[in-house]
Amino acid sequence: MRRRVPELAIGVVLIGLGAIAALMLAGRQPPRAAVLVWANDVSRGQMVSAGDLAVASIESDIPVDVVEEAAASKVVGRTVALDARAGGFVSGSVLEAGSAIPADFAVVGLRLGAGRYPVSTLAVGDVVDLLTAEPLLGWDDPVVVAGVEVFDVLWLGSGEGSDALVSLLVPRAAAPRVVAAAAAGPRLAEVAS
Repeated sequence: MRRRVPELAIGVVLIGLGAIAALMLAGRQPPRAAVLVWANDVSRGQMVSAGDLAVASIESDIPVDVVEEAAASKVVGRTVALDARAGGFVSGSVLEAGSAIPADFAVVGLRLGAGRYPVSTLAVGDVVDLLTAEPLLGWDDPVVVAGVEVFDVLWLGSGEGSDALVSLLVPRAAAPRVVAAAAAGPRLAEVAS
């Protein structure tokens, strides 16, 4: 029996070390982060309210595009770019890059052919005048609306000669004139800022 005492002691020590290692591994929690998730389904074009947001906890070392709980105030009031389901992560890719539309404004889209916009300089945030070749009926000036912001630009081709879809942020009262200008050959002129 004396011969087995060292083997038995080594076995007890190994079992004890294994138990300690198992406890250490089981007790090791990966770092967690509080992130925003959708509290309910949201639709494209919807403005985010505080009631649309909830908080979830995820492992912080997971490489996903999420918005942290601390940034909730920066999400409220933004526009949803894509439909999203309740429980999904709130991410920068699901939110519009531009700011929310002010109360007395509207976004009006125009399709402009080559030569009807400033070449290679048109970008979101630019201030432009919307012109027509001829004044609109009942309007004496070819300037349809002056000093409005480019809200979004989508290029439909590459290089010179491609069409562009341009969204303008215009005062709500001017929106009908801008829509009417779409049929009258609209042009954009960039305004120096």
